[in-house]
Amino acid sequence: MEEAQKAAAFTERLQRVNNAIALKESDKMPIVPLFNSVIQRLYGSSYKDLYYNHRQAGDAVLKFYAQYPQCDAHFFEGFKSGVANELAGSRMIDWPGRPGTAVSDFSSHQVIEHEFLLPEEYPELLNDFTGFMLKKYIPRAYANLQGFGSLALYPAVILGTSLLNSVTTPGLLESYGRLAEIARPMPKPRR
Repeated sequence: MEEAQKAAAFTERLQRVNNAIALKESDKMPIVPLFNSVIQRLYGSSYKDLYYNHRQAGDAVLKFYAQYPQCDAHFFEGFKSGVANELAGSRMIDWPGRPGTAVSDFSSHQVIEHEFLLPEEYPELLNDFTGFMLKKYIPRAYANLQGFGSLALYPAVILGTSLLNSVTTPGLLESYGRLAEIARPMPKPRR
């Protein structure tokens, strides 16, 4: 199939899905499966690859669509970064490929339930979403980003740099370093 034909087929499929979402009539009902584990297994990949070997996982998805063009779309969960989760110390999931995990390479991540937002904190969240996420949620959800808990920005206009004192605490500087590590390109795939 030529590139122009592929683009036209994609546009047609996308329009079919958008029509269904908008409750408009279309030439046929779109087929939009959620096949992550099936796709990964059929084409020599795994859930672990979604975290640590994006090329392998992506190739599996492309092969699936080449073989099954009748599917209009796919709710592909997307790639995650196992390395970023490791560096941040993610506490909300356990995932395939994480060092020390009991999760199979062919299983989806497992949710680890924690209470990251207390009932009495809802007003704070609603009044200052960004502040709450930075100062409370991130330190609770990511063990290696605790420094954000010490962040304190005050709504005052002053001359000089004293306003920046809280952004230079040792814990916050360590968290910045961790974020810089997370931002680096993913290393070669783990197998």
